[in-house]
Amino acid sequence: MQDISCDFLNEMESDEWVCDFAFAMDIMQKLNELNTKLRGKGIFAHELYLEVKAFQWKLGLFAKQLNEQTFIHFPLLKTQSVTQESSDKYSSQLMGLQKEFIRFADFKAVEGLFDLLNSPLACDIETTTEELQIELIHLQADNSLKMMFESKPLVEFYASLHSKKFQNLKTFARKMFVLFASTYICEQTFSIMKINKGKNRSLLTDSNLQSVLRISTSNLTPNFDKLVNDSSQLHHSH
Repeated sequence: MQDISCDFLNEMESDEWVCDFAFAMDIMQKLNELNTKLRGKGIFAHELYLEVKAFQWKLGLFAKQLNEQTFIHFPLLKTQSVTQESSDKYSSQLMGLQKEFIRFADFKAVEGLFDLLNSPLACDIETTTEELQIELIHLQADNSLKMMFESKPLVEFYASLHSKKFQNLKTFARKMFVLFASTYICEQTFSIMKINKGKNRSLLTDSNLQSVLRISTSNLTPNFDKLVNDSSQLHHSH
């Protein structure tokens, strides 16, 4: 244990090690922020892609600035005396990290669809599919719909469109909104299942557990009045 303590103290006395540690802390903070955004509740695929795409751009900017010994986005690192050699090393590491995001390349093929979903009022109609073109013209020409787009969440906006007038556009939106982040729901589901299947509720049936999980992980509110009225097993206490 004493040898380990001495090694650590020796590392702490090394300016290069302290700089490496500061850089690691700064970049881990940024990765944690990205991870938090990707694991949020009610996040759709187009929103995830925007976050990942933006982070890739940030990494390119950070790498360029570190080469120039500009540390404005690295609060811990900028408190240290960083050599040009270390700056180049950090820049190279960030470029390597940026390449790791190639695993999201599949989303590039549907980036145009994400853009259309996010900005139907600003899209180039001639580049969209033929079945959407007429509906997009009506959408972009309607000032009231423009105001509604700016004031409502994206899901609510598409849900409020006229079903017949914008049938194809609503179908397109439904297909896109099916793509959503499942991390939050999975973690929430396992947490609720662990609580409900404790030793004090060992006789909980699979069907009852399924009902508990469905209610707990959705935003649906049961129609209790209808459930009571439809129940054939309603009993009154005497």
